[in-house]
Amino acid sequence: MRLTPRRKEASALAKAESQTRLSYKFQRLREQIRQAVLSGELSGKFPGERELAKKFEANAKTVSKALSDLMSEGLLVRQVGRGTYVRGDLRASHPIRRRRHYRWVVEGQADYTAHAEFFSLAKAEAAREGHRLVFDQLRSPARGELYTAWLPPSALKQIDGVVVHNSRTSPEFLADLARRHIPLVMADAGLLSFKTDTVRPDYARGAFELTEYLINLGHSHICLVLPVDAGAGGIDAVRGWQAAMARHELRTTPPCKAVREAVAQLLTRSSCPTALVVQGSVAEAVQSWNEELTPAGVRKPALAVLMQPGHKLVPASAVACYGFDPRPLVEWSIRLLNEASPGHSPREVVLPGCMRFPQQSAAPPAAASMPHAAVF
Repeated sequence: MRLTPRRKEASALAKAESQTRLSYKFQRLREQIRQAVLSGELSGKFPGERELAKKFEANAKTVSKALSDLMSEGLLVRQVGRGTYVRGDLRASHPIRRRRHYRWVVEGQADYTAHAEFFSLAKAEAAREGHRLVFDQLRSPARGELYTAWLPPSALKQIDGVVVHNSRTSPEFLADLARRHIPLVMADAGLLSFKTDTVRPDYARGAFELTEYLINLGHSHICLVLPVDAGAGGIDAVRGWQAAMARHELRTTPPCKAVREAVAQLLTRSSCPTALVVQGSVAEAVQSWNEELTPAGVRKPALAVLMQPGHKLVPASAVACYGFDPRPLVEWSIRLLNEASPGHSPREVVLPGCMRFPQQSAAPPAAASMPHAAVF
């Protein structure tokens, strides 16, 4: 469209007013760089500050201030030791190996057989995309938190991503990975403060549905039993259990830590719930019941189990369960690593489970296809 003299004059006045508002040199330079990015003149990895200063006829200090403003806006991202990038071009510009090397990390005292199924699925999922996954079972101090001392710095440089499965991490571990720009996914491993990509089962929904099931059977005194190291998953379970109890205006008591604590309370008559919601393994709960309560002649409360992914259902047990298929947890963990890019916002995937009533002896069915099997 051809501009008339009047429109040309109006455009010139608007430009002059804009330049007047941007009274500092770095502000005017910032807008020049912005326009260069939007027009495609600058893309991918940015030139060095000296080159930019020469290109825009400005000093290095002015260039640095302009770039800082654009980074705070999110248009640019700076990576220590690598340079400055246009955010939209990070994946194309970031030097990633064609075959990535991931680590599947669990705490050293954990039973390997409990993690073998997850690792096997994860290894196959990574290989499907042409990547390599290695299993690491790390030794940790007495408090049971992971540290990055498990690998020398030279080896850490070769890692393109880490999945921490069902284990606690130390602040040093998280800070070290963040400092090295190594993507991290926490798979069924609670983080209460540090924000990173997370894949977790919907324990809140599971505890809510199990408590509702017991209430519908006529129980009013329902106690929640958590694992000793429940973490964020235990907090979710408490929320779901409390929500169901509050919905029916029923009183709650403090949750028990571990099945044997609940059994001890029943044996001492210090607490006599009519039903328990147990987070953990069905086999462990049933075994504790049979070993401790049957010989003592104590009337057993009704039992409902909130299972963790990978825990197997006991076919012969008359126990209501809420279970999770391990495959979506694995698939989403690898998918988040594959899609990770420097500076991205943390993502949280919540996986639904399914209710299994006592008369049903089959294992929980496979979850739906991935995009529909989780909630961001």
